[in-house]
Amino acid sequence: MRDVCFNLVGMNYFIVVCSRGFRNMSTSTDFQPFGDPLCIVVSRENVESANIEPVLEALKSLIKSPQIARANMEKVDIAFDGYNYDNRELDEIEEVRNYVFDLDDKFPYWLFFLSKNLSGLHIILRCSLLPYLTDEAIAEMHPKQIQDLLTKRWLPALYQVSEFAGLSESEDHDLMDRSLTYIWQDPNHGVDNT
Repeated sequence: MRDVCFNLVGMNYFIVVCSRGFRNMSTSTDFQPFGDPLCIVVSRENVESANIEPVLEALKSLIKSPQIARANMEKVDIAFDGYNYDNRELDEIEEVRNYVFDLDDKFPYWLFFLSKNLSGLHIILRCSLLPYLTDEAIAEMHPKQIQDLLTKRWLPALYQVSEFAGLSESEDHDLMDRSLTYIWQDPNHGVDNT
């Protein structure tokens, strides 16, 4: 694992590159869970070996305490490294889709933690939808899939972490609104079918 801290648009941005292992954030002298945005970078090596443990450990460190959870609300992004020269979209790569599915099975708290200003949530969402569909099939199938994903998994997880982090009803409602706006703002849900 490599840690990198750098300045991005006037703010510190902490990057955790997950490869073989993950150093516990609560004992790290570099990572400050109370301020810096966090980008978790998933290595191609972990995807191809289906090793979710380093990334899962990084994500689970976000729910070690209500204070850490609240401090990291909408401050996390997730990215996949090693696919820059692959002509396929990430959601078209079966290993990436399977990796996201396995990760989501253990950590469904995306709506609470992932930034609504970056692309990580769209990557996770697109990997949860059926790929290789015609425009007509996307229009018919994806809204139903998204609705199921939201109502059966992601919104209950959002409410669970919101309660854990001590959000007020108003804060919880605002977070849900931002999440739903982010998801439904793009009619193709981040999928380019051109």
